[in-house]
Amino acid sequence: MDKMFVKNSTGVLKKVLMCRPTYLKAVPINEIAKKWETTELDVEKMEKEHRSLVEAYEANGVEVVMVDADPRRGNSVFSRDFGGCIREGYILGNFKEPVRFLEREYIKRKWRN
Repeated sequence: MDKMFVKNSTGVLKKVLMCRPTYLKAVPINEIAKKWETTELDVEKMEKEHRSLVEAYEANGVEVVMVDADPRRGNSVFSRDFGGCIREGYILGNFKEPVRFLEREYIKRKWRN
């Protein structure tokens, strides 16, 4: 497995894990998402903004590792949510909401040693 270690929150970002927002839905799992629950999301706009973010990372020397988009894991677009990076690799977190459970299993299978 590639190492994704950052020594502190102000260190130089070297690598990020991302997923295209192809299947992102506003599921009311937190207060921010509840605000958007009844709004139809503009997938084309989200894709454009996502590409811009990827380009900005890459232009600044950050390696972007893409996770495959999957309708069963529609909310797996937030690279910081899966856990935390350590020298040996990562600590995989547990999600509170059932809509996020498949993300954990996917990352566990995809990134195991």
